[in-house]
Amino acid sequence: MIFAIHAICIYNVQLNIILNTNFAKREACVENQKKLIAQLSPEEKTALIKAMPHKLTPDIGTHLGRFLPDDRLKELALSSKQFHQFFAGALHMRLQSKLIEFASFGEQAKVRRLLERNPHFKNNQQLMLDLLLHHIAFGQQDEAEAILKANPHLLYMKGTVTDYADGPRRTFEGITAFQLALWYKDRHMWQMIMKYLPEDEAKKQLKQHQSDTNPPAYVKAHGKYFNFAPIKAAYQEFIDYANQVDWAHFEYGSAENKKLDWLWSSVAYQQLRLPVHVINEFLRPDRSLLVNDKPPNFDETTLPRGAKLSNGDRVYPLSASYRVWGSWGLARGGGTCRFKPCLWTNDEYALQVVPAPYDLAAIIRLDEVRTIEYTLLSNQLNPKPEPEHVHSLTA
Repeated sequence: MIFAIHAICIYNVQLNIILNTNFAKREACVENQKKLIAQLSPEEKTALIKAMPHKLTPDIGTHLGRFLPDDRLKELALSSKQFHQFFAGALHMRLQSKLIEFASFGEQAKVRRLLERNPHFKNNQQLMLDLLLHHIAFGQQDEAEAILKANPHLLYMKGTVTDYADGPRRTFEGITAFQLALWYKDRHMWQMIMKYLPEDEAKKQLKQHQSDTNPPAYVKAHGKYFNFAPIKAAYQEFIDYANQVDWAHFEYGSAENKKLDWLWSSVAYQQLRLPVHVINEFLRPDRSLLVNDKPPNFDETTLPRGAKLSNGDRVYPLSASYRVWGSWGLARGGGTCRFKPCLWTNDEYALQVVPAPYDLAAIIRLDEVRTIEYTLLSNQLNPKPEPEHVHSLTA
């Protein structure tokens, strides 16, 4: 520890000398300090803070602050003006990260409490934009609208957000709130947003979203909207194989069981990449995915934004009991939505295999309806000019 503190002291002296003369050397010096700090235990880091506060620079103080518990960090930040300069940044960054984390888990009471205790957060436009995009990505429509009522100008701003999708994470860079709702084909969300977004700006953002000559970064990475083809294919393969199984003699541990396990895992994986509004449809308390032996019309004016099962467990993000899920997936059909693992016994047939064709038909129908609505919106905002021969025929 003595060597590390001595080395950090030397680097701080160097840093003070070159602070206003050579940015590259300053950055290299800071990085070397961080490497030395990483070698210390949490107790040694605290001791270092006490031993040499006058030699710490704000960026090193912020780095050290990442290793301290909240109460200790807050205590240090309030202990003096100098320590506040060192550690207030680290404390704010941590609280802002918690704000986004609470929003991710739908813990809105904690979000409200954190904003009430830190009212200056509401003046941080970047933080409010991050929170808005997060609410949209997680289907938290009421929370998103509450932000827009107070900050409609956020709809003009572009930001970056990473959603809940399992597997390769989906990060959208340089995207507006309206464009994010369009990408998800979330009609309920984009209709809410358009109450606060002027039509001219909506036209502009839609045109950027649809551009083939200069597509935004998020379109290059993920396409213009969510692609339902992978989950349709996964369902169809599971259904086709399940229809061949002799369920009267189905045995746990058999080759058929293992094959079904793998196929259901594929369905479950694709479900974990669905937009939240699709999951909301699976979990609707007022109707199932089978209405009069057909898929619903999906024409309701409102969408209950539930992301929990009847037992209270969250589906997105997964509750702790499902974190190591492997092959947990949703099954609804005409009954209650269930979150099921792979097929363990033939008793699961009625709960898992029977609903699958109805769930697939509902997903196909929902994709069709939302695509039509997206096309209608596109034509409404940016109508294509009629061909010249049409005018000549009607002249």
